[in-house]
Amino acid sequence: MKNEKVEFTENGFYFSAFGMQGQQPMHFVLNLTLHGAIIPEQSTWNLESVGKLQRIWLQNNEFFKGRLFVNITKAEPQVWVFLLKNNERSPGMRLWWEMKENYKDAMKEYEKLVEKYEEEEAEVREVFRGVVETLNRIRERERRRSKKKLLLLM
Repeated sequence: MKNEKVEFTENGFYFSAFGMQGQQPMHFVLNLTLHGAIIPEQSTWNLESVGKLQRIWLQNNEFFKGRLFVNITKAEPQVWVFLLKNNERSPGMRLWWEMKENYKDAMKEYEKLVEKYEEEEAEVREVFRGVVETLNRIRERERRRSKKKLLLLM
């Protein structure tokens, strides 16, 4: 690969480079819209060789054969079922199973916390709904009383 251009945005990742596929020079472009927000300044990328580093010369241009590794830092700690916003998988993308295993316990604990938060939020919404209904009944009662007073005054 050469002439790499990499850009992390609040919700995306862009990579462009020239490289080889077989003996053909190729322009590789990867433009991803991610499932959620990320922290671009804390996200990193790296090109690594496949096996041993291979140099390929073609028409006085030097290319390296390798793989692109991207480490994306999420803005909020949460589980993304899919990496991409449109819930699709791009060919060639792989899950880093070792990291998933390393953080398995932490993710289970996080999922429990999220579940507890969602339950508490549902309880608060139910209480709020009851308060709103009570206020609406009071307003309706006051409206009827005002209407009766107005009729009595006439």
